[in-house]
Amino acid sequence: MLNRFSNGMLRKFIIYLGPAILVSLAYMDPGNFGTAIEAGANFNYDLVWIVWLSSLMAMLLQYLSGKIGIATGRSLAELIRLKLGKKRFIIPYWIGAEAIIAATDLAEYLGTVIALNLLFGIPLLHAAVIGAVDVLLILTLTSRRFRLLEQMFMIFVSIIGIGYM
Repeated sequence: MLNRFSNGMLRKFIIYLGPAILVSLAYMDPGNFGTAIEAGANFNYDLVWIVWLSSLMAMLLQYLSGKIGIATGRSLAELIRLKLGKKRFIIPYWIGAEAIIAATDLAEYLGTVIALNLLFGIPLLHAAVIGAVDVLLILTLTSRRFRLLEQMFMIFVSIIGIGYM
């Protein structure tokens, strides 16, 4: 099958694979696995319909956002900004988006802290400091090298996938 693709097409595919891997992290992180395992242990298959429904809704949102981006050349956030126009309508959307981002980041950070505590027996306060330094180090080292960040996450996702095989 690879002989049907030219080197240029394969290169384009690999370039677009990086952002796809970053989007997949929303589903393939240890926090999601841990939560799913815990819910499965407590409720068996009673909550599977929620997983299916939320996954379908997320896929639909990603698909439609992608189609909008291809058709208009703008992101979903840019189009919302253009549609709403006035600042008094935009500010509630912005506050909501920031709150969602903060909640997601906090959950990931706390997951790191708890993992350090459980895996290595590090006290929570020390694990919190290590987690904060870890986040700052990653942000500092990859602020101008987004491709490096993508490659790091590709490695992390691969390790997670191999770990569950």
